[in-house]
Amino acid sequence: MDAVRLAARLLLGSLLATGIAALAACGSGAEQRYDALPGPVRTVDLAMAAGEDQRPLSEDEWASLEAMHDRYLTEFDRLREETLVPLSREVRAVPADQLAQDANAMSRLARRHAAAMSRIQALDDRLVADIVTEFADRAAFAERVGTRRSVARNALVIRGARDDSGRAPDILDLDQLVHRMELTAEGRTAAEPALAAYRNDLSRAVRRVAEESVEFPAAALAARTAAGLTEQQMQELEQRSGTSPEGRAAVDAAKQELAAVLRRAGAPRARAYLALDDVNRRGLDALCEALPPQAAEVLRAMDERARSSLDPWMEHRRLWAAAVLAHPEVREGRAPRSAEAAALLRRAIAEVSEERHREFRLRMEDAAVESPPATPRPDIREVLKRGYGRIDPAAKALAAAAEAELGQSFASILANAPSTSPQALVTQLAPLLGPRTAERLVGATASSALRSEEQPDEPWQQDLSIAEQLLLAPGMDHDAYRRAARGLGARDDDPLVEQIWERHRARMSALEAQQREQMRLLEERGIKLAQDKGDPAELERTIAQYLSALIAADGQRREADDVTFQEVAIAIDLPQGDPRFVLARTVSAARRASLPWRRFRQQWLVGPLWESDADPVSAALGVDGEVRRTAALVAVAGYAERLRATADDARQAGLEALRDLLLAGLRAQREGREGAGPEELKDDAEVRRAIQRVRSAALERRAAQRSAIDAVATVDPELGRRFMQDWLRATCPEFLADGASWRAASDLAAAGAPQGAGDAAAAVIGGAIERWQLVNDDMVRAAHEWLDGNRAQPPAATPSELRSSAQLDPRLAALRTLRDENAWRLMRLRATVSGDSPDALMPGDSTGSVLPRPTRWTAD
Repeated sequence: MDAVRLAARLLLGSLLATGIAALAACGSGAEQRYDALPGPVRTVDLAMAAGEDQRPLSEDEWASLEAMHDRYLTEFDRLREETLVPLSREVRAVPADQLAQDANAMSRLARRHAAAMSRIQALDDRLVADIVTEFADRAAFAERVGTRRSVARNALVIRGARDDSGRAPDILDLDQLVHRMELTAEGRTAAEPALAAYRNDLSRAVRRVAEESVEFPAAALAARTAAGLTEQQMQELEQRSGTSPEGRAAVDAAKQELAAVLRRAGAPRARAYLALDDVNRRGLDALCEALPPQAAEVLRAMDERARSSLDPWMEHRRLWAAAVLAHPEVREGRAPRSAEAAALLRRAIAEVSEERHREFRLRMEDAAVESPPATPRPDIREVLKRGYGRIDPAAKALAAAAEAELGQSFASILANAPSTSPQALVTQLAPLLGPRTAERLVGATASSALRSEEQPDEPWQQDLSIAEQLLLAPGMDHDAYRRAARGLGARDDDPLVEQIWERHRARMSALEAQQREQMRLLEERGIKLAQDKGDPAELERTIAQYLSALIAADGQRREADDVTFQEVAIAIDLPQGDPRFVLARTVSAARRASLPWRRFRQQWLVGPLWESDADPVSAALGVDGEVRRTAALVAVAGYAERLRATADDARQAGLEALRDLLLAGLRAQREGREGAGPEELKDDAEVRRAIQRVRSAALERRAAQRSAIDAVATVDPELGRRFMQDWLRATCPEFLADGASWRAASDLAAAGAPQGAGDAAAAVIGGAIERWQLVNDDMVRAAHEWLDGNRAQPPAATPSELRSSAQLDPRLAALRTLRDENAWRLMRLRATVSGDSPDALMPGDSTGSVLPRPTRWTAD
């Protein structure tokens, strides 16, 4: 951990135990999640099923299918509002630890969940029945839609019941592996009978696992209660036992009895998992028998990898071996050491992986019977340690060979893969392996082996004070300065204006150095007082000085911007008091309001500021073309003062809210509320008022931004649409970052019809793009209306949190469905018009996916 991050965790330590910068590192608190309810059947599901038909669906058939699907989606939205969202809200309203001890509540939850799943299944079955009726000559297509949906629906229940993040896979589905193999039409035809039988068996097995997963918590609690071994009773026994041998013996006996009780309660679930594994083993054998030998070998290798893909250590080494074997030097025979080392590493991984699978199977067999095995199994950690001990030498040998033959740069990229995001890794590998190969390798690597892109974090900088990185408004960069100068009427190529920029930077550098040193001294003093647990009054005075210095430093930076604007005005002969000054000051105010609020993970407090961080004036000043830019500036000019004022108010509300939260933490400590973290202070009166101030200030700022953008749309509708989309991207990036469907469809819309497309094809694609743009505009407007709404839940900090929010808000859930469906339909039409499979252009990891991604069959 670097010195700045360490200081950030210690800063003003008695303020909520870790201080103001620690708020940036804290999570938002544990919330009872409930994601065991699937979303609707999606266009991507229909496209995948249709893509495997020997005879492609015609456009008339697609029109009929999409009309059925539209009716289904409308009914699913109604079901969300009436049943699914109320159920999720009820579950999340109860603290997790309280729910875990309430047998009645857990039983009621299981019953309500079963009823909700029955209603979802009824909608799904009706859709499949409509497909069967309409497409009587496409029985295999209807079967694939129905069985895959059954598997997907129950697989998501398993993942949700396990309280997974949504990124991790859930069950092994060989159908998905075969789909990824991209078999020839003949190979697919040969495998289809075995696949159809397998899907039916898998559907029944997964449903049983889902039912047992939902029922297990209530069953386990009921068994503990009946045996007198609830968590509270065990704690009381521990307290009464003291240190006497008899007391400890009683505790040990109770723990043994508890283990037996939980074993009996969990046996049905273990048996369900065993049955699921049996289905997969039989299915694998049947498929391999139907496939050509080489394809069967590939499928067995994919199966082996899929069952251990959640192990990041092994996945990283798999990626290393695959990347080395894909390197041009290796493929062309010029790196024999690397080729041999990669092959050896692959064999070692496969052998250890199979051993692990056998071990897990034996453990599940043990768990499936109510009495423990006569001979206890060896510690699984020791089993894994021995396996890693066999893989590690092969991995080290490959690292040395790759560095010697393929270069240190390539070796370093692979060594650092666990701390690299998937997209960044593709970018790094593309020049060495080729873009397609890099995408294929990274795409085949489980997300567990790479850094998540869901919580990007700006790096801490050693040479900056904590306050400067978190709380001091950023100064103008060159682009912001040029926009502000353009707002005053300066030409972009005016050398005098560039000279003023150089003087401004020199002044700011000196000012920032002075402020940085002042802030460091105050931070160090606060850290020492916190560590020494000194006089609380002295600590409060230090905090007051710190905040006063912060406000003063911000004022000095604002004055420096104004001095610069005055100099630009003199250089271009602009009168003092000219209305254009407000444009420049609005740019400066927007920069000051754009603090890294996301570093403060308490989105329940400052999250609304994430959603109001946009600058229509800067957007207008950045428009290409003088005539169009002038029209946009005229439109926003009347709102510039309001934009400036609301930006300043939002910044002040955020800083005051953090101050009030810190002071509430001090009071909590003085009152003896040990360990009172940010979440526990939400109900303090002062903190509640701070939350409301932030919310009101953010909404006021959004209202000003909406008015300015609407004014631009009045004079230039296309530009107004672009501003609205850019605003959504700036204020709620999670909405667009959640999956690749929106980005892929946007790229297709921008590209238009492919080169060489005939007039008819171009017209069809043009119509689809126009429909996409209309629906996308509706989606963007609806998303902004949702952001403007008085929502009870905090804004999402990550795509995972956005998915959780959608469980609580039927409008948001419907909006996300609309977003993806219109994107997938554009991709489907663009592919089929070009003669490709309907799912050819659809991203593999589509948003909100309920299709199970492959992994091991067992649950931990």
